[in-house]
Amino acid sequence: SPDPGFRTYFDTRKSEIIIKVVIKENDDNKWTCKNGNQEATIKVKTGYTSVVAKLTSSAYFGTVGQEVNLLCQVVVYGTTTYDPTMVSTSITRNSDASNLTTTVSKGHFLNYRATTKLKCTDHYFSCFTFTGFGRLSSDNVEINVLECPLQIFYDMITTNVTIEQGKRRDLELYYSGYPVTTRWYKNFPEGDMSLNRVNNVIDLHIGSRKEIMFIANANFDDAGQYTVHVRQNDTVLKVVYHVTIVDPNAQPINITAKPEQTSIAPTG
Repeated sequence: SPDPGFRTYFDTRKSEIIIKVVIKENDDNKWTCKNGNQEATIKVKTGYTSVVAKLTSSAYFGTVGQEVNLLCQVVVYGTTTYDPTMVSTSITRNSDASNLTTTVSKGHFLNYRATTKLKCTDHYFSCFTFTGFGRLSSDNVEINVLECPLQIFYDMITTNVTIEQGKRRDLELYYSGYPVTTRWYKNFPEGDMSLNRVNNVIDLHIGSRKEIMFIANANFDDAGQYTVHVRQNDTVLKVVYHVTIVDPNAQPINITAKPEQTSIAPTG
């Protein structure tokens, strides 16, 4: 530890140095005392870490109002004796960031259980755990809620997008409902070029699913109009994005207006 405070005691046979340090997260290190060519080492064990082994659900498909049971299994490393008071664990409904009421039992794992009724905006649930010494650990579970109407969250979507040449940018789509299919196009319908650079993203604390169409290492050919069609049965909704690519090294053009010279003919 840099600049530790210490006190030194001397008598005729030995000196004693007492050092006070603040143990930091994951600071499992050896501390060494050196005296000339002699040294002694001690290893400081800083604490224990909790890790989510897995989060499971009693059902991965359901209907609105259906009750599901969630089980989060947490393992504690760094100690042979442990109990729930040593860790902080929660099971969260991601659509509104609310923590569910849990019960816990101890076995090979710490078993946290929660029960809830499904809503149309329930897509993901998460389990989080951490200790004073360990890093945050988490796991997610996806549940598809059937017979939920298609909805696009237009207020969360940016449709006019500017990208610097050579950079990456994601075109983001937020929607809810199940079952739903999506298809992305560039310059539709003139070009009708179907795109497959699409990823589904787990985004916490939103009441929708998030899907992205990514433009990597953008060049000027990537400029144009992008369209995503979102379909549920016979209902098709669309979002149109307008993409502009700019050169970050382009010099701005300064235009200085010159005053116009006018003459007034004498009268009389």
